[in-house]
Amino acid sequence: MNFQINIHTDFESHVEQFLLELLEREYSQNTVNGYRSYLNRMKKYILSLQEPVYTEKTDHTFMENAVPDLPVSTSSRKHILTSIRRFNDYLSGSPYIFRKNKGAQMLPLVFRDIINDYITYMSEQGYKRAAIEVRKIFAVQFLASVYQQGVHSINEISGAHVGCAVLSASSVEGMCQKLPCFLKFLYQKGLAAPELQKAIPSVIPKKNLPSVYNRDELIQILSAIDTSTLPGKRDYAIQVLLMTYGLRVKDLIELKIGNIDFQHCRLSFTQSKTGSQYRCFCQMFWFIYFCDRFDSFGNGIDRTSLIMLFYTRLVITN
Repeated sequence: MNFQINIHTDFESHVEQFLLELLEREYSQNTVNGYRSYLNRMKKYILSLQEPVYTEKTDHTFMENAVPDLPVSTSSRKHILTSIRRFNDYLSGSPYIFRKNKGAQMLPLVFRDIINDYITYMSEQGYKRAAIEVRKIFAVQFLASVYQQGVHSINEISGAHVGCAVLSASSVEGMCQKLPCFLKFLYQKGLAAPELQKAIPSVIPKKNLPSVYNRDELIQILSAIDTSTLPGKRDYAIQVLLMTYGLRVKDLIELKIGNIDFQHCRLSFTQSKTGSQYRCFCQMFWFIYFCDRFDSFGNGIDRTSLIMLFYTRLVITN
């Protein structure tokens, strides 16, 4: 790799072009947003080192010194490293590789037509390119395993072969998630019995419990907000709503003035995830005062308005 990107003038344009290419490769918008967030995090770190240029050396410093100490899950750390490697490949002009899998297995030639038909099937079903590639990888692993077990024809596959292939996979959890699609395809083609899907063992993935802030840390966060300004009051209101009522971020940013019953100090809205109604009593007089400071109120718009409650830019009126 040999690239030098000015952090102040050129970095953002390269990032946006890189993300655009990911979208063209049918990456989901959520994944692209995650990449953007990870790369911005790296940019801030490099600027803290007073480094105006992004190079292989500076990104290596971030990956070695900063990523291991980030307060994120192990999975998120892997995603951060992947986003940086993909970005570096883009900058250096390296050809795009969907997945670098050192343990990738060769597809037995006897099953080559089956895999080609499977790819066509998934395309017709509307799967995105990335999803097709992932399912293809696990289907190839499965067929390579049953071939090693002495199976040279699809109709010879038994439940025992399926169980052995799953338990010997490089990712048992991944195989359990992706193999049912392939077995369903084989059944619909009349090549396998429906009972094969039942032979996939149930795997409960190990997940670490999420970390939480303690009371002193929450107080420290609130104390750091300057509530003498209107943006500060807004930020304080957002943090207290999140800490006190556990609102989802999506629900919070979509709150409107009409969701507040000022007379009875109540907050109500329809939750985006469940579709159910959420109601709570808000004992926050400062919150009502904060809402009264909106420019919309000064212009006579009533409190049943659909105007968004939290603005990025606030206008102060006398």
